Parts: sequence; C-alpha cells; structure tokens
Amino acid sequence: MFTTIPARAAELLDRPASDLARAGVVRVPPTATFAFVARTMAEHHVHAVLVAQGDDLLGWVTARGMLHNHARDWSTATALDAVTERPARLRHDATLSEAIDALVGSGASHVLLMDDRGRPLSVLADSDVVRHVGGVV
Repeated sequence: MFTTIPARAAELLDRPASDLARAGVVRVPPTATFAFVARTMAEHHVHAVLVAQGDDLLGWVTARGMLHNHARDWSTATALDAVTERPARLRHDATLSEAIDALVGSGASHVLLMDDRGRPLSVLADSDVVRHVGGVV
C-alpha cells in the first residue's frame, strides 16, 4: 500500500507518542457490569476502558463494543464479555510513527505506552493521532 502524508505532518512522526497520549489509563475489573463500564466512560470522557485484573491486561472495551452488546442486560453482563481489542503495547519512548504502526498492525484503536517495568503509563487513541495530524495539514 502506498500512503502519502503532507510534509508538515510527516515531520511530526518522529515526535514522542507520549506527547499526544493521555496520562494514566482508565481501568475496570473483568467483573464490572456494562452499566458500570458505561458510567466510567462517561465520567472520564473516554470511548474505551482497559479491562485488567491486577497486572494482567485483558483487553479494551470500546463504545462500539458496548453497542454491539446493546441487547444484553447491562446490569449483569460483564466487561470481560465486551472486550473487543487486545491491548497493543509500546515502550514509553516510542515515536508517533511507531504508535501508528502498532495501531494499524494490531487493528486496535488504542495503544498503551508502558514504563520500563511493563506497566501502562498512558494511552494513545487512533482518534487523537488523526485529530493531531489533521490539525497540521
């Protein structure tokens, strides 16, 4: 596939992905109900939350994943039932270009930026990248 991006946007690809990432990661336990997940998304103004059990990162529940499950009982269905994406991970000093490759290569809508011990520090959404690149073209 051949892709061309404007020169001004191309210059930004060497920037640290962490410059665009949201600090911290909104997590829910796998047993959280859909209702709890929906409230958590609304309270934090995010469209995905990470399902995690301790250090085990199980995957993302996205707003789209919740919509795919709209007919379920949101008071009993759990976050683990709505995981739609495995967590893509990069080291915290990855470039924006590496983050784009991870997003596209994994098919995920979010990539976690991890500290040196393998713990998530921040999250970068594909929509943040598009919004940023769109602002410079």
